[in-house]
Amino acid sequence: MSKANYLDYLRSNKFRTLPIFTYPFASSLGINPYDLTVNALKHAQVVKYIDGISDFGFAVGLMDLSLEAEGFGVSLGNDGMNLPAIGPGIIKTVADAHKLTIPNVDHYRTKMYIDAMRNIKTVVHDKPLLATVISPFSLAGILLGSYETVEHIKDNHEIIYTTLEKATTYLREYYRRLLEAGVDGFLICDSMTGILNHSNFDQFSTIFINRLTDEFDEEIYVVYHNCGDVSDTIENIKNIHADIFHFGDCNDLDSILKTFPKNKLVMGNISPIKVFNKKSRKGVERATHSLLKKHATCNNFLISPGCDLPSTIPYGKVVAYLKAVDKFYNK
Repeated sequence: MSKANYLDYLRSNKFRTLPIFTYPFASSLGINPYDLTVNALKHAQVVKYIDGISDFGFAVGLMDLSLEAEGFGVSLGNDGMNLPAIGPGIIKTVADAHKLTIPNVDHYRTKMYIDAMRNIKTVVHDKPLLATVISPFSLAGILLGSYETVEHIKDNHEIIYTTLEKATTYLREYYRRLLEAGVDGFLICDSMTGILNHSNFDQFSTIFINRLTDEFDEEIYVVYHNCGDVSDTIENIKNIHADIFHFGDCNDLDSILKTFPKNKLVMGNISPIKVFNKKSRKGVERATHSLLKKHATCNNFLISPGCDLPSTIPYGKVVAYLKAVDKFYNK
């Protein structure tokens, strides 16, 4: 089925939610988050297991934004159990940015992720597979440091652009290798753009994402993910060349859906913390039903968690969410 036909198919089959809850299901199998980020076979095992739970629209690789930064030399906190904690930025001066060495994607855990995607393609055949990857600006922001990036936006664009160019060159190769491994598209996480505003979003984010996605074959799926507040930058985000736009729970979907192009699918935004973490299973079901009912007339809306769920979310709450989605669409 062509990409255009499949996206139309999703509009008519809205129960096919996006399974961005790798870690809770891994925990239910006795696999901790860190093991999932270093073991390609376990990664594939969990994605295959999730695929058998419900009839999802995509298979999705785990979300770990430390993967791409690790190769550049960013220090990671590692307790052998949880996701690696990202350390401080490594680029302090423009000279540092110019000297930055672009790592080999066959080194570090990016090689594991490529292998995991290849393994998943051998066991999941009936739907597109998305690799979860970082955006150029978010990677550059990690390399520079979030606080430092805010300061550089004010008065040092050279250091940002130089770092962005290195990040984009690296990601181009990483994305290419993932495509060779068999992925059908990407969930691109643009998480750090919350520090940007309407006047500078395009120059630091949109342009660099589009530079990469415009090189893809037209049948490659692009899902843009932003879990930050996009109220000031939503008009910029419309300029990103993606098929699906996925937003976090801090955003008003009413406002987004009223202004977003109807030919683009919008996904979100059940809160990982306020709903999945704090509410009971019944509370998760009610919140899911409420959001579905609220946007029932929107042809381009598909529900999903607002962001990847942490491993501490009980498996049963995810099942409650899926039960509510199924009940709403199969009354």
